[in-house]
Amino acid sequence: MKRTPDKPLIPAKTGLMEHRDWLTVTAMTFVYLLICLYNLGTTIVPKTGIITDRYDETFTVNFGRQVQLSTIYLYWGVSKGDAKVSFYYPAGKGDFKKIDQMEIKAPSICRWDAVSAHKKLSRLKVNIHLPGAAVNEIVFFDFGTKKPIRDFYIEDKTATLEKSGPLKNLFDEEYALYKNYPFFQSGTIFDEVYYPRTAYEYLRKKEPTNWMHPPLGKLLIAPGIIVFGMTPFGWRIMGVLFGVSIILLMYVFAKRIFANTFYAFSAAYLMMFDFMNFTHSRTGLLDVYLVFFLVLMSYLLYLYFEGDFSYAGRAKNPWLLFCAAFFFGCAVSIKWSAVLTAAGFAAVILVKDISGYIEHVGKLDPADEKQKKTAGTLLLRRAAFLISSFTLIPAAVYLLAYAPYIAMPDAGHTIMNVVKSQWNILKYHANLSVFHGYCSTWWQWPLMTKPLLLYRSAQDYLHPGRQSVIFIMGNPAVWWVSIAAVPLAVYLAFKRREEKIAALLTVLGFTYIPWIFAHNRPAFIYYFYPAIPFCIFAIVYVMKWFSETYPRFRNLSIFYLGIVEFLFIVFYPVISGMLVRTFYIEQFKWLKSWYF
Repeated sequence: MKRTPDKPLIPAKTGLMEHRDWLTVTAMTFVYLLICLYNLGTTIVPKTGIITDRYDETFTVNFGRQVQLSTIYLYWGVSKGDAKVSFYYPAGKGDFKKIDQMEIKAPSICRWDAVSAHKKLSRLKVNIHLPGAAVNEIVFFDFGTKKPIRDFYIEDKTATLEKSGPLKNLFDEEYALYKNYPFFQSGTIFDEVYYPRTAYEYLRKKEPTNWMHPPLGKLLIAPGIIVFGMTPFGWRIMGVLFGVSIILLMYVFAKRIFANTFYAFSAAYLMMFDFMNFTHSRTGLLDVYLVFFLVLMSYLLYLYFEGDFSYAGRAKNPWLLFCAAFFFGCAVSIKWSAVLTAAGFAAVILVKDISGYIEHVGKLDPADEKQKKTAGTLLLRRAAFLISSFTLIPAAVYLLAYAPYIAMPDAGHTIMNVVKSQWNILKYHANLSVFHGYCSTWWQWPLMTKPLLLYRSAQDYLHPGRQSVIFIMGNPAVWWVSIAAVPLAVYLAFKRREEKIAALLTVLGFTYIPWIFAHNRPAFIYYFYPAIPFCIFAIVYVMKWFSETYPRFRNLSIFYLGIVEFLFIVFYPVISGMLVRTFYIEQFKWLKSWYF
């Protein structure tokens, strides 16, 4: 196998975006936008209903005839706490026996539930057990039909029930179920019960349910709810826009690193078809916003790192640092884990600055104490400027993120309440010790031995033999390849003394390695998400090395990208919630621990 002589893989000349680059990345983001929007969620959900004030509010549904009741569907609104509804059928002599019950635990909201009745009856008693229960719609299905039962009337209701809202509100929007069956498209899944709910509460100026993370992520979900209502599409659309923007950032970032359109395309392409970014872009979770701001911050700090660190050169551009600090403030106002990536960049910048100082002092006359003192003072000023920028500006952004919390009317929140809440957040995460089947450890993440089940549809009475699932995992052609690519990239970067890629690999280490020491608390595979952009840069770096070292095999890079896209297409049903036959889903048990 013939090799070409070694030459720098990271060119000294930085890569600027050209006209064809903008055309390419615009096409990529548009295609990705369409892929993410497909079956994202509905805007048609029951909006009217009742919220009970007392315990055990009851009413009876009289169908006026014998019906073979097969299934009862109920749509929960935004309840104030736990909620429970029971259904009873007549057992003679005025008695009723329970058919089944539906129960939802706080803070769960906005989703369809179903119970199988399989009873022949003419009357049905409904008991809403707990105060503060929000029920937006109840739909009945007769056996052997897919159309709701509509002809019935209400009787024997408790005297106080109408104070909860007109009962007709419970039976006026059955079309929402008929058009959108109870899948992920029509309700909350996984931690969407926390974050969209909290966004909704901020809009209503109510106490936030989720205080365990800073508020900015929830506030970024809120614009979608303002425009499209408290609907799945409403609380997911902002994630799509941020996820699509990550593809743009990856392209621009990689073009700057590699100064080559193909490798910029490759980096954006790998992120585009990585399962983790795709799934998070389509859910009302926080991590896509976190990763967006981390990539944007990293790009600006990379530009700053490229600058002149010599002590005879021109002053560095402070605005790059200011803007990066602002976006770091945004990231840490979503999740505290943003500190890891920022600390990595701060470390490599300080090391480069100290190296420049040592090199400068080494060239000075040993007797020239004045020049040494001047250089030392400049080093301290630069370090102080870096540290102060990455403390004061993020602190201001962080406090600003709490402005809606402080501004809540009649809540009495002050800045001191915000300070105390940080101690509560710290105690919560420090004492978090509830492990369950979805947890995984740091070494399992790149191996993907334990994907996380985000959603699995319950037995759907309208689609027997078919199922909808959403798993959080990575693209095997990206994550498994990164296991080999990252160490090889480290070796090549240090062997060739390519400090720019070495800096990015160092940041990757800061982002990932600290989780090794978090073994006493539950962790999940999506904690690896912020490391993925840097893993992708490592993969592209190795691709470039292989293509330039062995030109005859340059087309293997294109073949590799094809494999990445092929796996995305094959796995699409299990990462998107697409309704498919259960048999198809079961084919993805590649590892024993993959519980598809």
